[in-house]
Amino acid sequence: MAKSAIIFLFLPFSLMILHSCNKDSDQNLADPLIGTWVFNDYDPELNQYYFSASDTFNPEKQGYTFQENNKAIIRMNAGFCGTPPIVYDNYPGNWHYENDSSLFIESTFWGTQDIEGPFIYIKMEIAYLDGDELIVTIE
Repeated sequence: MAKSAIIFLFLPFSLMILHSCNKDSDQNLADPLIGTWVFNDYDPELNQYYFSASDTFNPEKQGYTFQENNKAIIRMNAGFCGTPPIVYDNYPGNWHYENDSSLFIESTFWGTQDIEGPFIYIKMEIAYLDGDELIVTIE
């Protein structure tokens, strides 16, 4: 009787532990957008921008870092000149999802760093996202 009572009490507890360690649990899934994305290419016919996941920014390309706390780092031109060689810099910003496939980003830029408020507003529609590639349209 004592053994069956122990088994009866132990079984639900062990099932609960096994379920909580399940890698497919929604609580344990990371957002694939979180991380650093470096610009690769632009397709003008589709109006799509292609980014690759990276550990760091490429000093010669634009990009984005999306952090879990809805903070962002936007890597873009460091001045008004868009003629190569382009100098890039990192600017702080914020981001949030508007829906499952739409992002909104706000940031400062080279001409507004000493003025309060965001001055760049970017709306992105995610066409494709996995751990290695991000494809977006920018409105």
